[in-house]
Amino acid sequence: MSGVVLGTTQLEECGACKGVWTDVETLNAIRSNSLKLAETDASTGPETKPVQFAPDVENIQYLPCPVCQKLMNRVNFGGISGVIVDVCRGHGTWFDPGELQHIVEFIRSGGIDAARRREQESLKAAQSAKKQTRIASSSIPAYGGNWNSPVYSTGWVDLLADAAGFLIRIILR
Repeated sequence: MSGVVLGTTQLEECGACKGVWTDVETLNAIRSNSLKLAETDASTGPETKPVQFAPDVENIQYLPCPVCQKLMNRVNFGGISGVIVDVCRGHGTWFDPGELQHIVEFIRSGGIDAARRREQESLKAAQSAKKQTRIASSSIPAYGGNWNSPVYSTGWVDLLADAAGFLIRIILR
């Protein structure tokens, strides 16, 4: 791999396939710069829809991280971009040819904000479903009895101790 400069950012490019490697800090800088440009674009021009990208599903390969050599995870960048990147959580991200440009366009067109909104909506729906499940399950008493009855008010430990004592008394007779 050899060094290549994108704007003011130093990246590593594979001479054979033209893929690009970015470490975690570099990718964060690219995101930050792209978001700043998106804010500038939003204040000066019309709103644009997030760019969608069609991944190459024919040639799927799991790549090793250039740093640790462990296989990287394939992730849809931002959850909705359609750009499937290879990520080593501790070391960085691999972009196949053309993917980094699509990511920058995705960010500049408001894709990160759309992804955040979608994630927040998903979290709210999951929390609501969890709450509904808790409400439904708390209204069904165990063994058909009532949790407030004297049988259950002593607690599970006392109930089990009483049952064990009863069984021991039967065995010792």
